[in-house]
Amino acid sequence: MIKINLATRKQAALSSGTKGGRNIEVDVGGLIRDPVIRRTALALIVAVIGSVILDDQTQQLMDAANAKAETLNAETVRLTADAAKLQEYEALKKQLEEDELIIRTKLNVLTKLAAERGAPPKLLTALSEAMPEDAWISALKILDNDVTIAGGSADFNRISDLIQRLGESTYFQDVMLTDSEQKLDRGVNVAFFNLSAKRRK
Repeated sequence: MIKINLATRKQAALSSGTKGGRNIEVDVGGLIRDPVIRRTALALIVAVIGSVILDDQTQQLMDAANAKAETLNAETVRLTADAAKLQEYEALKKQLEEDELIIRTKLNVLTKLAAERGAPPKLLTALSEAMPEDAWISALKILDNDVTIAGGSADFNRISDLIQRLGESTYFQDVMLTDSEQKLDRGVNVAFFNLSAKRRK
């Protein structure tokens, strides 16, 4: 049994000759035994506990989400930095490839020029060695890989010999007779010819 003293100063002033206040007695045990009150109290307790648990779980989920967001932000920053480095690498690679192409082109040109510096003398030497007796050269033209030869001989057999010898040379290939004629030159029959050939690579 719990006794609650509800005495107030006003009640003390109004009471005539009474020093104590009014006493109200509440039977808590009886209230707890009341099914309606007990169910209501139990529902309130469950609601309070559930609210506390829900708040705690919500906070845990929020903390986990924030941690995940921070991890994703850090990963995004790292990937962005890696992408920037990759772009710089690609630009540098492209520049190096362009420089390499320029250098290779220059080297090829220089190599070709160096190789061609000794070509005309060698061609002339090979041509002179292939010339039959009573045959001569009146004109020689070399343009890149194309060679044109004009000359004359005592007869057409010597022209055939010249074509065969040039074809067997290490400096000529695809030797062909493009024009020939026989006519008098200072009272002598001369076979004039024009040959075309390719420089052997």
